[in-house]
This record gives sequence, C-alpha cells and structure tokens, in this order.
Amino acid sequence: MANPYLVKAIYDQLDDAAGRPQRVQQEASMSIDPPARQGLGSAPSRNILYTPPTLQTLREASIYIANASGKRIKVSPAEELRYAVTKYFPIPGFYYDQAHLPLHFGPDYFKTSGTGAKCTCCWKARHFDRNRLPCRKLCSICRTQEHSGKECPKLFVDVCWWANHGRGKLDPKTPVNPTACERAHLVVAGILKDWKTFDEPIILNLDHPLVKAHYEGKALPQYIDPPPAKEERAQTLGNRKRKVPFDETSDDSVEEGEIVSEDVERQVESIVLNAQQMEEDSLFVPENSPRESDRVAELEEKLAQAKEELGKMEASFKAREKTMARELAQAKDELRKTKAALKGRNWLVEKMVNESQNMSSVWGERARRGREECQ
Repeated sequence: MANPYLVKAIYDQLDDAAGRPQRVQQEASMSIDPPARQGLGSAPSRNILYTPPTLQTLREASIYIANASGKRIKVSPAEELRYAVTKYFPIPGFYYDQAHLPLHFGPDYFKTSGTGAKCTCCWKARHFDRNRLPCRKLCSICRTQEHSGKECPKLFVDVCWWANHGRGKLDPKTPVNPTACERAHLVVAGILKDWKTFDEPIILNLDHPLVKAHYEGKALPQYIDPPPAKEERAQTLGNRKRKVPFDETSDDSVEEGEIVSEDVERQVESIVLNAQQMEEDSLFVPENSPRESDRVAELEEKLAQAKEELGKMEASFKAREKTMARELAQAKDELRKTKAALKGRNWLVEKMVNESQNMSSVWGERARRGREECQ
C-alpha cells in the first residue's frame, strides 16, 4: 500500500514545482507584502523588504527528501509562489499540521460527501440554514465561532486538500501549507528551514526579518503533536522518530526522476479548477454556500406551495362531502315521502275496489229481485 505521506509530498512537490516559465524573476529587492497573485495574501504589520531568490539560484538548488523506504527524491523549487509569502505561515499559537490529521482525528473525520458528511466550516454534521446565513456553529477544531462561514485557520493544509474537500476558493486570510516545491522555494529563500522527510511539518526561520515582522507581538506557531501512534500507524508514517540515513553526496540513494514543479503545478491547477467548477455547477457545494441556501429556500417555498394546495384540496373535499351528505339526506326524505304517498294510494285503491265490489253485489241483488217480480 502506498505511503499517504509520500504521495502527499510528491503531490505537493508537483504543486510547488509548477513554476511559470514565462515569468521574469525579479532580482531586485521587492516588498513581500504584495501577493504573488492578484487578490491573494495579506500584508504584514510593516513593510519589510524581501529579496526573492533568482531563477538561477532556484534552478541550481539541490534539495533531496527521503521517502518511507529511505530513498531520496530530488525536489525542484517552484520558480513562482502561488500566494504571498506570508500566506504560507501558520497562525500564531497551536495548529494542526496536515500530515498529522489522520492521527489526531482518524481517517474518516473530514468527510464532506456521502453518509456522515460534515460542514466544511464547523466540521460537524452537515446542516442547512433557512435564512441563507453562513455556518455560525462552534467549530469542533478550534472550539470558537470566529471564522463564520470560512475555513478553520487551525487546519494547516494545502490547497489540494481544501479542493478535495469541496472548497475551491479559499478565504484570503486562510493560511496554506506549502507544497513540496513551494516549500523548497521557501527553503532556498531562507524563510523555512531544511527538512528531510515528506511528513515533517514546516519549521520557520525565526531569524528572518519577514518572519519576525509577521509574528511581532504574537505567539509563535507550534504544531500540535499527534497522540502516541499504534504500530500500524507508526509503520504508515514510516516511523517518524527513526532517522533515515542517507549520504547526501551519493547518487546511489537517489531514485530515478524528480518532483518537477511544472508537472505539479499543472496537476494542482487541475484539481483546484475542477473543485471551483463543481462549486459553480452546484455538484460539490460547500456546506455554507449561498447557492446551496438558495436551493434549500427554493425547496422550502415549493413545499409551502404544496402544503397550501393540499389545504385547498382538503377544504374542497370537505365542502363536497357536506354537499353530498345534504343531498343524500334530501334524497332519503324524498324517498320517505314517496313511500308514504304510495302507501296512501294503495289504501285508496283498496277502498275503491271494496266499494266497487259492494256496489256490484247491491246492483246484482236488485236485478235478481226485479226479475222475480216480473215473473
């Protein structure tokens, strides 16, 4: 079974290594405040000049990361960062690193589809707001309500993780875990310290002026250590406590191929764009999306109309039932009167028949007497 952290590292490297060949690297000093892409990133508390590494420096950098089997894989630094430098900084204080999420919460905690799907804001059971308001529930990760309708800042994960969980568009203030290639870029720039394994959380260079300015007057970031791992989890992680020995000068320990930034960038762009398209098509909409609330409101309106129609039909049926009951009573009354009239007519007929018989007998008697007198 493939090591998930190795896959994540390779995935991240592909993401980071996707540099823009058309971009001309600025070698002059520039403010780190503006984001690498328009509309992204946030400004530090004060304007600190930051000199990005040159394209030649990035291309000549040799960074090797050990996988679970101890083999080294070369990581090509990204020639251009996706976001502003400060967006790759974790929040002040404690946070959860992406590599440790399965150990902290289990493999199925962050499900966003199917049975047991959760809200991507509070990470509780998926819910809907009738008033089309964003999620305002207490977040089960940070235990606050400070990021209503947005991503929890204590989850330090990359853009692909969010995209795979239904959020193709992130809030500008949400910190992003750099991919392997972006991380290599930041290492070459002196922002981050070097790392040896793919599942190793980032370590900021606290002596860098940009890092100092960003966390000035704030708590330093610190990832939350995962709980003691079981044997199978330790094997999955590649036993993080074990130092992976390799000779940095030897080519025998280097696996064929390398994580190239351009390939990773294309894959990451594809994943993020697909997630954004799914959001627009309402096929994979975040829990607190306005479009989803609109859909719920539309269904509720249809339900109210159906209930109104049902009420009208029930009222019509009741009125018809009363009319039919009244007509039935009238018919029964007419039948009773008709029976009474028929009974009276039968009595009158019998009386007339009897009188006719009596008259016949009287006239017969008179005729007999007349004949006798004539004789």
